Amino acid sequence: MPSSSTPRFYKTSTLTKGAPSFDELRTLFQNWKTDEEPIDFARRLRTEGILVKQTAQRADDLVLRMFRSWFLSPDTQAAARIQKILRKNVDWQTLNELFLLYKSRAETVLYDFLILGFWAQFQDGALYLRKSDIEDFISEAIQKNMVEKQWSVNTTNRLIQGMFVALKDAGFLKEEKQGLYAFVNYRVSGFMFAYLAYDLHFTGLTDQAVIDHPDWQLFGLKRPQILQALSDVGSMCGLLVQQAGSVVRITWNYASMDEVIDAYFDR
Repeated sequence: MPSSSTPRFYKTSTLTKGAPSFDELRTLFQNWKTDEEPIDFARRLRTEGILVKQTAQRADDLVLRMFRSWFLSPDTQAAARIQKILRKNVDWQTLNELFLLYKSRAETVLYDFLILGFWAQFQDGALYLRKSDIEDFISEAIQKNMVEKQWSVNTTNRLIQGMFVALKDAGFLKEEKQGLYAFVNYRVSGFMFAYLAYDLHFTGLTDQAVIDHPDWQLFGLKRPQILQALSDVGSMCGLLVQQAGSVVRITWNYASMDEVIDAYFDR
């Protein structure tokens, strides 16, 4: 999470392995078992033919490199929550926003590019995101010794492609023609506001810290938008937002994410 006092360091991203599709991720969540080790999950996917169109190596990469890194670390909380949400038959947008949140938290380079590059360009009025925009961001990181090791041209190109896919899958970009990606005027779903607010609250943050947290910037959101949206969805997720000048107080009526999910989708 970007901070002027915290040095950033980019490891080789699992995005270089080829991003899983929405259907692949949904299948993984539908078949994941809480008490199953990732290596056993990957083996079961292969032996039961759950990912019928994928090779054994691809199945292992999906589980052991991506699913485990994004949703099972440092614990299984994210996977359990998303699995519960998936059972509510939610729309693809909500799921893709959740996928992006956890993917970005795990992939530091994607997290930082979204905040420092992607949304900054969008808000400056850019119409397209180009390969050179991500190349420049990565080149600057390499020059500042912020990468794990010197990335090869091939690694960098695969990472750039993986980042494009992640941004397109999230709904932030649309490919107008091969290699040309246009910015989308994106609107975050109401549930994402509720989910992220409670998620940050449950970590022990103050109300003020919740509102000011950089995770909101992954979706291009600023403080006034956050406060307004939380007020709008408050009745659906047990939130009451009160603001006096720069001071924010939030009443949190639910004590677990399970309660939030049930209240929002079962109303």
